[in-house]
Amino acid sequence: MPIIKSTLTLKELPPPPSDKKEWPWTEQSQPLPERMSDGSEWPRISIVTPSYNQGQFIEETIRSVLLQGYPNLEYIIIDGGSNDNTIEIIKKYENYFSYWVSEPDKGPTDAINKGWQRTSGEIVAYLNSDDAYLPGTLATIAKTFQENCDARVVCGNELKIDSEGFVISESSIEKVDRLSLLHLNLISQPATFIKKSTLELTGGLNLDVHYIFDFELWLRITRLGSMQPIQRLLAVTRWHNDTITTTRRSDVGRELVQVISNELGIYPSSLTRDEIRQILFKANRLSMSLHLEKKKFFASIKYALRAFMLLSAPRLGLEIVQEYYRYLVKPIKSFLKKNKLDTSIGRQIHWSSIAKEIMLNR
Repeated sequence: MPIIKSTLTLKELPPPPSDKKEWPWTEQSQPLPERMSDGSEWPRISIVTPSYNQGQFIEETIRSVLLQGYPNLEYIIIDGGSNDNTIEIIKKYENYFSYWVSEPDKGPTDAINKGWQRTSGEIVAYLNSDDAYLPGTLATIAKTFQENCDARVVCGNELKIDSEGFVISESSIEKVDRLSLLHLNLISQPATFIKKSTLELTGGLNLDVHYIFDFELWLRITRLGSMQPIQRLLAVTRWHNDTITTTRRSDVGRELVQVISNELGIYPSSLTRDEIRQILFKANRLSMSLHLEKKKFFASIKYALRAFMLLSAPRLGLEIVQEYYRYLVKPIKSFLKKNKLDTSIGRQIHWSSIAKEIMLNR
């Protein structure tokens, strides 16, 4: 299995499509020296990309990994049997992969676990085939683990972008522990990296969790030790019509309540009864909202009733009522008034512009 032991450059990779510019098409991360500042070798970082029919995005993902300028990289792609142009793109870069395969699997959790089982790095992560790393991410991760030896996980911030690469929002993380996760202070999946030894202790992703498997894994990891947050933009995550978080939002909500309820039942720790009620309220409230977003009104009522039963303050009940008002009444009023839509979209920022700024500042 080939390991990338030298920093790749644009000249060594296949040329990008003629209409593609900037990072990671015509720009690259600054190549790193052969050794870290203390003279030690750069730790091997193993990245797994699960893939299925993401031919329009996967080349950008691949190049964002290979052009990190990182001198000890293992990159694995596990494809679930794509029938679009994904395989053509994978073959274009196959000389730079430690391993790749295209075969039917049981979904992303199965694909990621398969890939992780083949890794040999000290640090591992997975990057979905429609997401990407920002320049210098792997160097930042290696240095952070070196400076925080006890950390089992390092996680940073992400840009959420649309299908065309324009920025929707930017995440910010202050603290990561079991309690913050249970309170739904979520961390960025593509900006999270794990020590391989920690992954082996957890057993990897839970195949019984189909939508929020990363969140469930983070919860199990917090039982073992610390997760180190850093205030650095590391990755972009793409929201489009085919992402699970978009197409299966009601299923995400249902599974969220189940995972949190199971965690509280199996590992209650020192939480008070009021804290548990507050956590369950937030989970059911969010599930209610996600069901409403998918127009599943009657299914949402179950979670709304549970949330009402867990209320800790009257204002929270008012917020639930207001959410149903927005769902039921406002669309009708807007239709009756025949309001004109505001088509102004304001200033849009493409993620490649932020990538360029990062390269200039590192």
